[in-house]
Amino acid sequence: MSDKLLQKDMIHYVKKINYILDNIKKFQKEMGKKNLKVLDVGCGVGNISLQIANIGCDVTGIDVDKSSVDYANKRNKMKNCRFKVYNAHKMNMNEKFDIIICSEVLEHLKYPENLIEFISKSLKKTGFLFLSVPNGYGPAELSVMPRRIIGKILKRIKLYEICRNIRHAIVRDPVKKAQKSFGLDTLNQYGEGAMHEQFFTLGELRKLFDKYNLEIIRRQKSFVLVGTFPFYYLYSRFRTLQSIDCRIADVLPAFTVSGWSFIIKFKN
Repeated sequence: MSDKLLQKDMIHYVKKINYILDNIKKFQKEMGKKNLKVLDVGCGVGNISLQIANIGCDVTGIDVDKSSVDYANKRNKMKNCRFKVYNAHKMNMNEKFDIIICSEVLEHLKYPENLIEFISKSLKKTGFLFLSVPNGYGPAELSVMPRRIIGKILKRIKLYEICRNIRHAIVRDPVKKAQKSFGLDTLNQYGEGAMHEQFFTLGELRKLFDKYNLEIIRRQKSFVLVGTFPFYYLYSRFRTLQSIDCRIADVLPAFTVSGWSFIIKFKN
């Protein structure tokens, strides 16, 4: 993916991508090689995978959504990057990776512990995990909590897909509309994203990682109001506001921001 395409995306997304790339480049220097083996779990349309492959890593992206993987393969022009339809919960890759990426995935899972267990078995002891996740009680999550509650109720009474289809019939091409507002490649092919099943605190995440002998060694705070309803409609139009918001997040206490990115390693 070119820098030109990346610059169409929201600033907080670019911030996250750069955080991943900076840490991988440091690791490449430490290991004395560029072609590190990377697994991108929940790769979507391949945004992160393609950027990592571009700096020399050997990347495998996996996702359960076939349409996203098909689109990722269509736009992929690199031999050191491949995309496959896989469910990490049900697979054993029989290989170890230097780096595993898990970006905005954990919150969508009913059993996130299963994925962390899979990652712990697939990550080399000297490698690292990059994981990003929303603050379950941050501004962005709290702002859409009423909508999420309604969504859960509709799912329970088997009306969610019907209501979703009606909405898509009224709002024509909602995916294209969202991509135009928030960036060409920030959304997966599925559209507005699956419902969040988990709402993590930092303490809960640390306990989850600790269970598999993993620990956070670095943390980046993402944003405050960029993805918060109704502010994102304004922020999507002004990159300066996005940039200011991301800088404010850097100096606020971690529990007050809308999301986090982590570098995680096995404990010594």
